[in-house]
Amino acid sequence: MSARRISVNCYAYFSTESCISQTLLFFAFKQIVYRAAHVFEETALGLQRAMARFGVHGDAHLLADDQELIDQPLAAEFQDPTHLFVVICDHYFALMPHTYILLQLEQLAAFQYLQKHLPDALVIWEFSSFGLSFLRHVLHMPASYMPAYTNFEKPAEATSDGSIAVLFFGWIHLRRLPVLQALLNAGVPLTIKELVYGSELDEAVREAQIVVNIHRVDSASLEVHRLNRLLLQGKCIVSEPSSDPILDAIYSRGVVFAHVGDIVEVLHELLADPGQRRIWEVNALRLGNDLQDNLSPLKQGLMLAIDALSQIATPAT
Repeated sequence: MSARRISVNCYAYFSTESCISQTLLFFAFKQIVYRAAHVFEETALGLQRAMARFGVHGDAHLLADDQELIDQPLAAEFQDPTHLFVVICDHYFALMPHTYILLQLEQLAAFQYLQKHLPDALVIWEFSSFGLSFLRHVLHMPASYMPAYTNFEKPAEATSDGSIAVLFFGWIHLRRLPVLQALLNAGVPLTIKELVYGSELDEAVREAQIVVNIHRVDSASLEVHRLNRLLLQGKCIVSEPSSDPILDAIYSRGVVFAHVGDIVEVLHELLADPGQRRIWEVNALRLGNDLQDNLSPLKQGLMLAIDALSQIATPAT
């Protein structure tokens, strides 16, 4: 797979105000780098678009393999302390940039995602309040909340009469398998799509009357990088509650939450009531637009990075 580069601007100016003074910080923001394109490309491009609204421009770069971190010119950029990167899915990286912001989208409740690269990050942008509390109060790291911005542009026309009654898409993990099997055993007309991405997935979602979200691990936070695109597509979404009550409260405006034992009943009720589905489709689209348009978390995250960079640039006295 070859690397894809999007845009060519490399430098960013930030302006921020405080009660003491207004500062302007200049540094070389290079790229958003990521692996696992089928999962994280949407988020990388969405973040790139959101940052551009602040005048912060940089490449979104898919690293095809670790060889790119050995060959020039990317290796030199990685090692240059004046170049700032945003890294997504850092557990796929053998080598890391010298200076980087880490966009953390993994489930910190799953111990295998306590990445070795966390301590060296300039700051961490975290999608969940649970993870944010863990990073700040347990690991004592500079962290701020960051939603999963999306690159989805097409205006959504919510429909309630697609050819797929209930859709689940994603990896059929050991935790998900018995839940999905229980839905099928209960007569839920469930369509399962695994390893489907891009336009093929969008077509399946378009045809779905309901999309169901099942957590991959216990004690999971909401899979926001999955849900946000569905919201902007105006879908009726049924999801398990998560371990993050703050995220659940936010998303309850556009997502129907049901515990595993209640999902069958909720799905049957929604399938029998197109009017209710339509209400949730409208709610979903409204919430999706609100989340996408809210740049306050990104502003706060950028200001946190500015503060960290200024401390690096200013020698201790």
